Amino acid sequence: MLNWRDKSGGQYGGAEIISNEIASSLAAAGHDVTLFTSQTAGRSSHETSGKINIIRKGSVNTVYLFAFMHMLANRRGYDAVVESVNTVPFFSALLFRQSRVFILVHHIMGKRLFAATNPAKAAIAAVAEAMIPAIYSKSNFIVLSEFVRFQLESIGVARRRIHIVRIQHARIDGKREQKAKIPTVITVGRLVRQKRVGIIIRTIGVLAKKRGINAKLIIVGSGTERKKLEELVLHLGLEKNIIFTGFLEEGTKIRELKRAWVFATASLIEGLGLSAIEAELCSLPVVGFANGGLSESVKNGYSGFLVKEGNEKDYAGRLALLLSNKKTRERMGNNARKHSLMLQNSDMQKLIRLIEGASGRK
Repeated sequence: MLNWRDKSGGQYGGAEIISNEIASSLAAAGHDVTLFTSQTAGRSSHETSGKINIIRKGSVNTVYLFAFMHMLANRRGYDAVVESVNTVPFFSALLFRQSRVFILVHHIMGKRLFAATNPAKAAIAAVAEAMIPAIYSKSNFIVLSEFVRFQLESIGVARRRIHIVRIQHARIDGKREQKAKIPTVITVGRLVRQKRVGIIIRTIGVLAKKRGINAKLIIVGSGTERKKLEELVLHLGLEKNIIFTGFLEEGTKIRELKRAWVFATASLIEGLGLSAIEAELCSLPVVGFANGGLSESVKNGYSGFLVKEGNEKDYAGRLALLLSNKKTRERMGNNARKHSLMLQNSDMQKLIRLIEGASGRK
């Protein structure tokens, strides 16, 4: 298994959660699994967890080179490859029989790359992403949503090679926590440019100054944009309204979700929106933009509100409605849990059978 990060660091996201679920399920089915990923501060370069052998080398930028060298030297030792693509692929299809390569695509960024990172990195990533259909023409594509299947088809991947697989990534009970006493919004995720947490911060300011809703915003996660976001909070005079928690362990994060009133996301694109599903499992209605797979993880008007991309006024209005109307908020919160439980129906055994069939090992 190949992924640029694993769950040992504080900046992992949905890609790492899904990779961990697949690795754990394959190991539980009796298979030996090697996860090749980047080095994490304070963690060993080699680690064993049950039947999972973890190898960490390089940074998130250089791990691709180290992984390629490892595959080149050890390709006879592996029966199948599951490659998690975060825009830049590992090019495993150049070294292995393509029928034994499973490429897990979370979403295609395309032109959005230039809004997510600096121009040089965006250009390199865009070229690498554009090469995927040709290099992996006979590989198996794994996606979590109809939206990503459509994206792959639109760039030339044959429909017969795309498998939609639902994976139960969160196990959250329905037990309720006592809600925060004041209106509380929460957002969870890596603090990177494409998540656009600044929009949520500005919206909290609008609610306080123009709508009379003095809400608190809990920002859970870490990342390269944190300093800029803290500066924005100071500039808007919202120090008393905004709390940065940094990375939280799973149990603490779930308690924070359950205590909040509403979950907010302003992400530029989501393949499915795993953090939104986790919030819904905690009976939280979601407010976001109708981008990508979020339209599948959130049922607009039922488990939350999805507004047109760029319409921050409507975004603020929907958030204000949920914070000020308890009846609507609780109804949508109950709907959210029902909807998310449906999305948690797992196809993991289907994926394991696909991998076993391609590898010739059962």
